[in-house]
Amino acid sequence: MTPHSPTPRVAVGLPVYNGEDYLAQTLEDFSAQTFDDFELLVCDNASTDATAAIAQAHAERDPRVRVVRNDVNIGSLPNFNRAFHLAADAPYFTWSAHDDRRGPDFLERLVAELDADPAAVLAYGRAAFVDAADRPLPYDPARQAFIGANGTLCVDDRALEGGVDGPPGQRFARVLVSTMQNSLTHGLFRRAALEKTSLHQFYGTDTLLLAEAALLGPFRYVDADLFRWRFHAGGTSFMERDEWAERETGIKGFRPGLPVRALPRYLGAVARARLGPREAAKAYAAVGRYMCSGDRVRRLLVPGPHNYFGFRAWPWESRSAELAAEQR
Repeated sequence: MTPHSPTPRVAVGLPVYNGEDYLAQTLEDFSAQTFDDFELLVCDNASTDATAAIAQAHAERDPRVRVVRNDVNIGSLPNFNRAFHLAADAPYFTWSAHDDRRGPDFLERLVAELDADPAAVLAYGRAAFVDAADRPLPYDPARQAFIGANGTLCVDDRALEGGVDGPPGQRFARVLVSTMQNSLTHGLFRRAALEKTSLHQFYGTDTLLLAEAALLGPFRYVDADLFRWRFHAGGTSFMERDEWAERETGIKGFRPGLPVRALPRYLGAVARARLGPREAAKAYAAVGRYMCSGDRVRRLLVPGPHNYFGFRAWPWESRSAELAAEQR
């Protein structure tokens, strides 16, 4: 391990709020990376637990780690964006949640992919899903989902394995119809491309960001489990809809509106890309299919773990507690 250079090749933004359970393990994963020319910025969102102390102690041991602390909780999505803006001005950037895991060659493999293809804007590998104790979750191809405790589903269709290539309209459409988002949003971005996107927005979130990036260039894929997404009771998949909305925005009592509010953002992304008539037509048609898809309609009407914007609230109240009890 060496101190990071004045301008490292990779910047890592780690936004966190009350992450004492898993933060130390995630920081150790980065300290153990075989590629060491990076800076890691921990952006503490006014945590009330031991998060700040854990991050600062790690920074004292690893000079590549820097810690900033928000005076107030600004919400998860704004904190993700703040981590990007405050991170080192490196050519490559990746976000890290406080509770996910990475293999020791995560950065090395992804840097090599972007180095090999100057046109690529994002490199990523497969996402393996684990529970709170790092136990792998089984994948059910028929349901295109990982199966968690109590039979809960973490949908991941694996449709973007192999990368995202081809003309811009085709890349854009492939991202919109896929639920394989976690490994991509936690992949390695070319910073110059990421700066041209909307970053994380409440209406659109990961899909909008990735769709905008796909208009800018191809994605490179590494056929390896470089990233492990942790599926646990404290994660957003186990929050009631209104609790999730408050967490993401930082606005107490925030109530999410209908997902159609994302429509102008997708249309604007296509317009800003200034595609030729043929590619623009493909992209606009993809937006129409995405906004009117059966899955989008189902999310409006049927309670479930992805019904963040629907008319009905989730039908359970003790889901997180039940999961936590089962995993103990």
